[in-house]
Amino acid sequence: GLFVIGLPASFTYLLFSVSDTLREPDTMRRFSPLYVLMRTPYPWMECVLLAKRLAIVAAALFFSNLAEWLISSLIFIFFFFYVLQARWQPYWLPLYNTLEERVGWGCIALVTCGAMFHSDTFSSPASRTVFTIVAFVVIGGLGVVIVSTMWIEVKDIYSRSRAKGPDDVREEELFRHFELHAPDLEDRELARELDAVREAYYERRESKAFVEAS
Repeated sequence: GLFVIGLPASFTYLLFSVSDTLREPDTMRRFSPLYVLMRTPYPWMECVLLAKRLAIVAAALFFSNLAEWLISSLIFIFFFFYVLQARWQPYWLPLYNTLEERVGWGCIALVTCGAMFHSDTFSSPASRTVFTIVAFVVIGGLGVVIVSTMWIEVKDIYSRSRAKGPDDVREEELFRHFELHAPDLEDRELARELDAVREAYYERRESKAFVEAS
Protein backbone atom coordinates (compact mmCIF):
# COMPACT_ATOMS: atom_id res chain seq x y z
CA GLY A 1 0.00 0.00 0.00
CA LEU A 2 2.83 2.39 0.84
CA PHE A 3 4.50 1.66 -2.50
CA VAL A 4 1.27 1.99 -4.53
CA ILE A 5 0.38 5.36 -2.98
CA GLY A 6 3.88 6.63 -2.18
CA LEU A 7 5.33 6.28 -5.69
CA PRO A 8 2.74 8.47 -7.48
CA ALA A 9 2.80 10.96 -4.58
CA SER A 10 6.61 11.24 -4.62
CA PHE A 11 6.73 11.61 -8.42
CA THR A 12 4.06 14.31 -8.28
CA TYR A 13 5.93 16.17 -5.55
CA LEU A 14 9.22 15.98 -7.46
CA LEU A 15 7.70 17.27 -10.69
CA PHE A 16 5.89 20.18 -9.10
CA SER A 17 8.97 21.09 -7.05
CA VAL A 18 11.00 21.58 -10.26
CA SER A 19 8.14 22.77 -12.49
CA ASP A 20 9.89 26.11 -13.19
CA THR A 21 13.16 24.52 -14.29
CA LEU A 22 12.05 21.52 -16.35
CA ARG A 23 14.12 22.56 -19.40
CA GLU A 24 17.32 23.33 -17.51
CA PRO A 25 20.16 20.82 -18.00
CA ASP A 26 20.50 19.81 -14.35
CA THR A 27 16.77 19.16 -13.96
CA MET A 28 16.61 17.23 -17.21
CA ARG A 29 19.58 15.10 -16.20
CA ARG A 30 17.93 14.14 -12.91
CA PHE A 31 14.20 14.04 -13.65
CA SER A 32 13.63 13.93 -17.42
CA PRO A 33 12.54 10.24 -17.43
CA LEU A 34 9.40 11.44 -15.62
CA TYR A 35 8.32 13.84 -18.37
CA VAL A 36 10.53 13.54 -21.44
CA LEU A 37 7.82 11.75 -23.47
CA MET A 38 5.20 14.42 -22.76
CA ARG A 39 4.42 17.64 -24.57
CA THR A 40 5.42 20.91 -22.88
CA PRO A 41 1.99 21.73 -21.34
CA TYR A 42 1.68 18.25 -19.79
CA PRO A 43 4.91 17.34 -17.98
CA TRP A 44 2.84 15.91 -15.10
CA MET A 45 0.92 13.47 -17.34
CA GLU A 46 2.95 10.52 -16.08
CA CYS A 47 1.55 11.27 -12.61
CA VAL A 48 -1.96 11.20 -14.08
CA LEU A 49 -1.24 7.79 -15.60
CA LEU A 50 0.05 6.57 -12.24
CA ALA A 51 -3.16 7.86 -10.65
CA LYS A 52 -5.10 5.85 -13.24
CA ARG A 53 -3.26 2.68 -12.27
CA LEU A 54 -3.80 3.48 -8.60
CA ALA A 55 -7.53 3.91 -9.23
CA ILE A 56 -7.70 0.53 -11.00
CA VAL A 57 -5.88 -1.18 -8.14
CA ALA A 58 -8.11 0.53 -5.57
CA ALA A 59 -11.27 -0.51 -7.43
CA ALA A 60 -10.09 -4.11 -7.65
CA LEU A 61 -9.17 -4.10 -3.95
CA PHE A 62 -12.22 -2.44 -2.44
CA PHE A 63 -14.85 -3.86 -4.79
CA SER A 64 -13.46 -7.37 -5.21
CA ASN A 65 -16.63 -8.87 -3.67
CA LEU A 66 -19.01 -6.34 -5.26
CA ALA A 67 -18.96 -7.20 -8.93
CA GLU A 68 -21.46 -4.55 -10.01
CA TRP A 69 -19.47 -1.78 -8.32
CA LEU A 70 -16.21 -3.19 -9.65
CA ILE A 71 -17.43 -3.24 -13.25
CA SER A 72 -19.03 0.20 -13.01
CA SER A 73 -15.95 1.78 -11.46
CA LEU A 74 -13.61 0.21 -14.04
CA ILE A 75 -15.74 1.43 -16.94
CA PHE A 76 -15.80 4.92 -15.40
CA ILE A 77 -12.02 4.93 -14.84
CA PHE A 78 -11.16 3.77 -18.36
CA PHE A 79 -13.64 6.13 -20.00
CA PHE A 80 -12.63 9.14 -17.87
CA PHE A 81 -8.93 8.73 -18.64
CA TYR A 82 -9.70 8.02 -22.29
CA VAL A 83 -11.46 11.40 -22.51
CA LEU A 84 -8.43 13.11 -20.91
CA GLN A 85 -6.10 11.35 -23.33
CA ALA A 86 -8.19 12.20 -26.39
CA ARG A 87 -8.59 15.83 -25.33
CA TRP A 88 -5.00 16.57 -24.33
CA GLN A 89 -2.97 14.33 -26.67
CA PRO A 90 -0.12 14.60 -24.15
CA TYR A 91 2.60 12.53 -25.84
CA TRP A 92 5.10 14.12 -28.21
CA LEU A 93 4.72 11.22 -30.62
CA PRO A 94 1.26 10.82 -32.21
CA LEU A 95 1.97 7.09 -32.32
CA TYR A 96 1.86 6.90 -28.51
CA ASN A 97 -1.35 8.94 -28.33
CA THR A 98 -3.01 6.60 -30.80
CA LEU A 99 -1.81 3.57 -28.86
CA GLU A 100 -3.12 4.93 -25.56
CA GLU A 101 -6.53 5.70 -27.05
CA ARG A 102 -6.92 2.29 -28.70
CA VAL A 103 -5.88 0.46 -25.55
CA GLY A 104 -8.40 2.56 -23.60
CA TRP A 105 -11.24 1.58 -25.91
CA GLY A 106 -10.12 -2.05 -25.81
CA CYS A 107 -10.20 -2.07 -22.01
CA ILE A 108 -13.68 -0.54 -22.00
CA ALA A 109 -14.88 -3.21 -24.44
CA LEU A 110 -13.36 -6.00 -22.34
CA VAL A 111 -14.95 -4.75 -19.10
CA THR A 112 -18.29 -4.45 -20.91
CA CYS A 113 -18.02 -8.06 -22.07
CA GLY A 114 -17.12 -9.03 -18.51
CA ALA A 115 -20.28 -7.29 -17.28
CA MET A 116 -22.36 -9.31 -19.72
CA PHE A 117 -20.82 -12.58 -18.61
CA HIS A 118 -21.27 -11.66 -14.96
CA SER A 119 -24.96 -10.86 -15.39
CA ASP A 120 -25.38 -14.06 -17.43
CA THR A 121 -28.58 -12.78 -19.02
CA PHE A 122 -27.90 -13.93 -22.56
CA SER A 123 -31.09 -14.53 -24.49
CA SER A 124 -29.63 -17.57 -26.23
CA PRO A 125 -26.44 -19.66 -26.51
CA ALA A 126 -25.75 -17.83 -29.76
CA SER A 127 -25.60 -14.50 -27.90
CA ARG A 128 -23.08 -15.95 -25.44
CA THR A 129 -21.00 -17.21 -28.35
CA VAL A 130 -21.06 -13.79 -30.00
CA PHE A 131 -19.85 -12.03 -26.85
CA THR A 132 -17.17 -14.69 -26.36
CA ILE A 133 -15.93 -14.08 -29.89
CA VAL A 134 -16.03 -10.30 -29.35
CA ALA A 135 -13.95 -10.66 -26.18
CA PHE A 136 -11.31 -12.75 -27.95
CA VAL A 137 -11.28 -10.38 -30.93
CA VAL A 138 -10.71 -7.42 -28.59
CA ILE A 139 -7.87 -9.23 -26.83
CA GLY A 140 -6.31 -10.16 -30.17
CA GLY A 141 -6.82 -6.62 -31.45
CA LEU A 142 -5.04 -5.16 -28.43
CA GLY A 143 -2.15 -7.53 -29.04
CA VAL A 144 -1.97 -6.50 -32.70
CA VAL A 145 -2.08 -2.79 -31.79
CA ILE A 146 0.74 -3.14 -29.27
CA VAL A 147 2.94 -5.27 -31.55
CA SER A 148 2.34 -3.04 -34.59
CA THR A 149 3.25 0.04 -32.55
CA MET A 150 6.48 -1.61 -31.47
CA TRP A 151 7.20 -2.57 -35.08
CA ILE A 152 6.59 0.96 -36.38
CA GLU A 153 8.91 2.39 -33.73
CA VAL A 154 11.64 -0.16 -34.48
CA LYS A 155 11.36 0.60 -38.21
CA ASP A 156 11.62 4.32 -37.51
CA ILE A 157 14.75 3.84 -35.40
CA TYR A 158 16.27 1.59 -38.07
CA SER A 159 15.49 4.00 -40.93
CA ARG A 160 17.07 6.88 -39.03
CA SER A 161 20.15 4.78 -38.31
CA ARG A 162 20.48 4.14 -42.06
CA ALA A 163 20.75 7.84 -42.89
CA LYS A 164 23.46 8.78 -45.37
CA GLY A 165 25.71 10.57 -42.92
CA PRO A 166 25.98 12.53 -39.66
CA ASP A 167 24.64 15.70 -41.32
CA ASP A 168 21.51 13.84 -42.43
CA VAL A 169 21.02 12.51 -38.92
CA ARG A 170 21.38 15.97 -37.36
CA GLU A 171 19.02 17.58 -39.86
CA GLU A 172 16.42 14.82 -39.55
CA GLU A 173 16.52 15.06 -35.76
CA LEU A 174 16.26 18.86 -35.88
CA PHE A 175 13.13 18.85 -38.01
CA ARG A 176 11.70 15.87 -36.18
CA HIS A 177 11.94 17.78 -32.90
CA PHE A 178 10.44 20.85 -34.55
CA GLU A 179 7.42 18.81 -35.70
CA LEU A 180 6.95 17.53 -32.16
CA HIS A 181 7.24 20.94 -30.50
CA ALA A 182 5.46 23.02 -33.14
CA PRO A 183 1.91 22.61 -31.72
CA ASP A 184 3.07 24.07 -28.38
CA LEU A 185 4.95 27.11 -29.70
CA GLU A 186 3.29 30.29 -28.48
CA ASP A 187 4.80 32.39 -31.28
CA ARG A 188 2.77 31.15 -34.26
CA GLU A 189 4.64 33.40 -36.68
CA LEU A 190 7.90 31.75 -35.64
CA ALA A 191 6.27 28.33 -36.10
CA ARG A 192 5.22 29.24 -39.66
CA GLU A 193 8.71 30.51 -40.52
CA LEU A 194 10.35 27.35 -39.19
CA ASP A 195 7.84 25.23 -41.08
CA ALA A 196 8.75 27.08 -44.29
CA VAL A 197 12.44 26.32 -43.63
CA ARG A 198 11.58 22.65 -43.06
CA GLU A 199 9.61 22.43 -46.31
CA ALA A 200 12.39 24.14 -48.25
CA TYR A 201 14.91 21.67 -46.83
CA TYR A 202 12.86 18.63 -47.86
CA GLU A 203 12.19 20.07 -51.33
CA ARG A 204 15.92 20.72 -51.82
CA ARG A 205 16.78 17.21 -50.65
CA GLU A 206 14.22 15.63 -52.99
CA SER A 207 15.54 17.66 -55.91
CA LYS A 208 19.09 16.59 -55.10
CA ALA A 209 18.06 12.94 -54.87
CA PHE A 210 16.28 13.20 -58.24
CA VAL A 211 19.34 14.71 -59.91
CA GLU A 212 21.62 12.02 -58.44
CA ALA A 213 19.25 9.26 -59.57
CA SER A 214 19.07 10.59 -63.12
